[in-house]
Amino acid sequence: MKFGGSITKLDQEVIIETIRKATETFKNPVFVEVGICRAQTSRAIMETLNGLKVKSKLICIDKNLKSQKCWKTKCQDRVGFCASEFILSDSWSFTPKEKNLAWVFIDACHCYECVKRDIEHWAPLVMPGGFLLFHDAAKIMMTRTNPKSYHGDNIIRPIGVYKALEDWDCKEFIFYGKSDAVLSKRDRWKGSTNAYQKK
Repeated sequence: MKFGGSITKLDQEVIIETIRKATETFKNPVFVEVGICRAQTSRAIMETLNGLKVKSKLICIDKNLKSQKCWKTKCQDRVGFCASEFILSDSWSFTPKEKNLAWVFIDACHCYECVKRDIEHWAPLVMPGGFLLFHDAAKIMMTRTNPKSYHGDNIIRPIGVYKALEDWDCKEFIFYGKSDAVLSKRDRWKGSTNAYQKK
């Protein structure tokens, strides 16, 4: 299975481990990926769940029409244990009808304000024993910036995942594990996933 994009092999280990743990803990678990870009991670999550033979659902959320098109190509007609649906929305305006989520992976806008809103929106929806994961969470990632087009105002915003997590009062969650950022062949930092489990 290929995760692709900026998901590193170290990220994959954290993602797959938490998926496995969620499938062992919950019956018919619901998974959410917030910010799907080219849907490579979405497809890999579905393949992981199909490989585990777990009846499950993956809800993919992105505000970009190109992401919706990628999801249709890579995920919509896949047959197996994992069903999938796409929601065209920003990351905090949509609340799934399934309020108790087993696993949420946040990889949408990485600016501080957006990550903070994502935490406020998604953390309460995770079931006790479930997981909340954040991509690009390492401190070194603060040296990078979000695409200017994300907010539509051409303002450059630094990646603020690390700072938002540092400021998060996560009393209901315990830190589960992380992967470190790696330097790519093009001298660009990528990856780093932090995972938290709800008490």
